[in-house]
Amino acid sequence: MLIRLNGVEYSVYNVTDKYEQLRAMQQAAYAQMDERVSTSDLSTDDSSGTQHSKFGDDDAQAKLDRAAEEFVAG
Repeated sequence: MLIRLNGVEYSVYNVTDKYEQLRAMQQAAYAQMDERVSTSDLSTDDSSGTQHSKFGDDDAQAKLDRAAEEFVAG
C-alpha cells in the first residue's frame, strides 16, 4: 500500500520507519531541553500562570513540528 504525502509516494513501511525516527528525535530533543532548562530557569506569567523559559524555548514545539514536516518531505 502506498501513501502520497506532499507529492511523494511512500510505502506504509517507509512512513512507519520515518515516524519512529521522528519520535526518537523528538524524545531526544525534549530530553536535551529538559537538561538545559531547570525550574529555576522559568518565570511565571502572572496573568495566565504559564511558565516561560527565559531561553526562548517557548516555540520549541513549533520548531520540532516544522523539522518533522521537512524530514518527512524528504
